[in-house]
Amino acid sequence: MLWSGELTQGKMAEILKGIIEEWDPKRGFGFLKCGEQRIFVHVKDFVVRPQAPMAGDRVAFVMGEDAKGRACAQKVEALSARSSLKALHFVQLTGLLILPVLAVNAIPIDFGILAGWIFVTSVISWFLYRKDKESAQKGAWRIRESTLHLLELAGGWPGAFLAQRKLRHKTAKGSILFVFWAIVMAYQLLALDYLIGWRITKGLGAAIKPVPQQHRSNGFREPAPSGNGIIPME
Repeated sequence: MLWSGELTQGKMAEILKGIIEEWDPKRGFGFLKCGEQRIFVHVKDFVVRPQAPMAGDRVAFVMGEDAKGRACAQKVEALSARSSLKALHFVQLTGLLILPVLAVNAIPIDFGILAGWIFVTSVISWFLYRKDKESAQKGAWRIRESTLHLLELAGGWPGAFLAQRKLRHKTAKGSILFVFWAIVMAYQLLALDYLIGWRITKGLGAAIKPVPQQHRSNGFREPAPSGNGIIPME
């Protein structure tokens, strides 16, 4: 665990487990139950918090004291991902897959090969998300965000989508979510563009095509040649 070997008041910190019994999201604190004890816990004392705490979460912690000497939970780590994959998550994913599936089906390549590639990369993305969460909980080396994004870009974004919701991992950091959704939207746009005959790409190409420069005479008119081909002198 994260706190192995740490000392509290000269003794080995004892890792306790409990369940958040009450939580005030607006004020950022609540109470957890450990045996018969009711212990105060503040959001700032979480060391691993993939999502906002709420009643029912299982946590691990060590006992400590606040500034006033009152007992409280410290170095708190969420143990259980209370959320699980729900029907709504699969409905959302199905909606995001409609355009890519239609586009893949229209490509003159074996559908099974492309579908298999998406499946494999999605499974890898899922396991890397799980591995990264386990590493975060143990304080071990983490998987680079760029690695996760490369897999998503390679086609594993459906697996990443489900992993984020099942594992409650990578759901609170805005920069990660921005890149993830940018990749998902890129897939939607690319699929739509292919299905309508690349009209979007052609329209953008026409819009940025350089306009030929017109001859500028600066107000002077070039004299016309005479019948013998000689331009008369003014």
